[in-house]
Amino acid sequence: MKAPSDTLQLRLGQGMVTLVPSVHHCTAFSQVVLEELMSGSHHIVAVELPDALQPHLHLLQNGAPEKPAILVVPVEGGTTCAVPVSPADSISNAIWLASHAPSPCEVVCIDAPSREQHHESFRPDPSLDYYVAGQGRRYLAATLARMNLKRDETPADPYDLVRDEHMAARLLHLAHAGRHVLAVIGAAHHAGIVSWLTSPRTPVAQPQECSVGHPVLLPIASLSARNEGWYDRIPYITWLFQEHQRRVVTEGAPALFECDQALMLLLEESLEVAAKKLEHQEFSVRRVAVFERYVHAQLRLRGHWMPQKVGELHSWAMETVSQGFARVLREVAESYPGADDSGHHLVRKGRVIQVMDGKGRVIVTGATTDEGSPAEEVKRPNGFHFVPASEDQRVHRRCYARARAIAHVRLAKARTHERTTRSAAFLATTGLGLDVRATIRARAAGRDSMMVRLPARPKQSDQLTGPLSCDGLCPVCFIFDPSMEIGSKQSGCFFLKQGTVYASHYWFANTERVGDGKVSRSRTAYFTALLREIAPYRENAIQARIQHLPPHRLCRTKPWLDPELKKFSGAALAIACAIKYAGDHVCVAAPRELVLSREVTEFAAARSVRIARIWPEDLNPSDFMRLRWDYVVPAPSAYSPPYLWADELVERLAP
Repeated sequence: MKAPSDTLQLRLGQGMVTLVPSVHHCTAFSQVVLEELMSGSHHIVAVELPDALQPHLHLLQNGAPEKPAILVVPVEGGTTCAVPVSPADSISNAIWLASHAPSPCEVVCIDAPSREQHHESFRPDPSLDYYVAGQGRRYLAATLARMNLKRDETPADPYDLVRDEHMAARLLHLAHAGRHVLAVIGAAHHAGIVSWLTSPRTPVAQPQECSVGHPVLLPIASLSARNEGWYDRIPYITWLFQEHQRRVVTEGAPALFECDQALMLLLEESLEVAAKKLEHQEFSVRRVAVFERYVHAQLRLRGHWMPQKVGELHSWAMETVSQGFARVLREVAESYPGADDSGHHLVRKGRVIQVMDGKGRVIVTGATTDEGSPAEEVKRPNGFHFVPASEDQRVHRRCYARARAIAHVRLAKARTHERTTRSAAFLATTGLGLDVRATIRARAAGRDSMMVRLPARPKQSDQLTGPLSCDGLCPVCFIFDPSMEIGSKQSGCFFLKQGTVYASHYWFANTERVGDGKVSRSRTAYFTALLREIAPYRENAIQARIQHLPPHRLCRTKPWLDPELKKFSGAALAIACAIKYAGDHVCVAAPRELVLSREVTEFAAARSVRIARIWPEDLNPSDFMRLRWDYVVPAPSAYSPPYLWADELVERLAP
């Protein structure tokens, strides 16, 4: 017998069950559902929705899923069940396709009754590597083996095990009636359901104990839907898929969604918009052709069928075409033609979802599947800790590591530069001999002088030389735009037994709340990291090294409050702060047009600190662009990773 993760089709009695284990709000799995339903070999479509919603499925079957909406169902006990209708979700598309395919199918809800702690979620499942286009359901087995499922990270919720058994029992009953069933379920339930279906034990469906009131289908504003990830990672591609799906149903077009063609249509639309907004030199045909080849090469290298997010396309366009074209491409990729913001809005309050009308009034409140009881979060609405987004941490580490590596190489090779000879016109001595090249150049310039070589005058270097000694804690200062007007300042710190030690200082141009206020996004003008990559995580190894640093290396005063640094301002203050708490060198990553002031160079020379300049082109362009944006997101604690939904939101919002 095949292992559960390799089994996608099971023959049970006289019937057959074909499993489509899906990641919610992911177009790749909607494509698999489309292929299966257009084959015409299924009698029933079973979906992971509570049994109690069966009488109300007509609300989802009648409306096409390209418009985001939310099905709000009152449940006994005064709570609500909130089911998202997403243009990219396999369940939403399966329900619509079942009644519009050439061979219509019956739709059956097979999930266990909802409970207060487990309503249908707005939170997408863990992210997925998209595999090569055209593989259809054949790539699902490999996908399941690679996915980092939530159930693998944390102990299984006992109620999830009840749901697995309930859905397996319903599927077994349908199959034994001689039906061919297409089961569209969340990927996290795949292994549990297959285990029950292949087990000698017979699963038992739990009795329905949940009554529901009259449901309402509310249209959701496009902005809220995009923030929640309902348009998948590239909204324009999701719209192209919906257009393709309609053509398949109405015109009988081939079911396969051509990803290469979709990317070309996105590129063509971007070129049309760019032609109206940009100068021609910003998107020449040659550079756009290079961009197209580069995109396909990157996708083949990663084994993806689509870019993972709009930010990838943006950075690739920056590297191959221009900043202006990258901006236009991002605007088109994030658009969903025909969408509007006239619908209702979603607001997260911890683990509680509120649906609000255009005037800010709460229409309904529902719970999500985030861990814990909604009531707990209502009691402590401000109980979140806030930490840097995971991608911020990764980008910081990459940029710091590369900046330090380049700086160390340059400092180790630093020498006093001297020319061995200089040229002068022959007067009374031949010096070091005839300089043939200089003589030819003089004759070409119309001068009859014969040029001879003379000893060179020493050229003084402003770099101190000597052996490089680095303790791994050399300060790094990143300057993005020294002309920016600073709106706020912030410091990250360690709280040690001997008092506060500052690890980093940030100067922000502006800060805003994004993603319905759940995430803080700041545009950084410049910042200095003194001891480690990024606050506020506690890094035991670095803390142990701090204990051995001399006192003058520990920053206990914010630079804008330090009397010794009062003569510095702007970016010079950030660099001077790095110099003050350095060993014998600092790394400064800044544009070439930034000239170090005389005060800064004298301050460094007085402390015998060498300054290693790093240019933006020395770093990965997309990393350097991403580094200037700082995201702070909710987390269970100050020393825990951010919530998964917060990281996914940042991936969609980040450049």
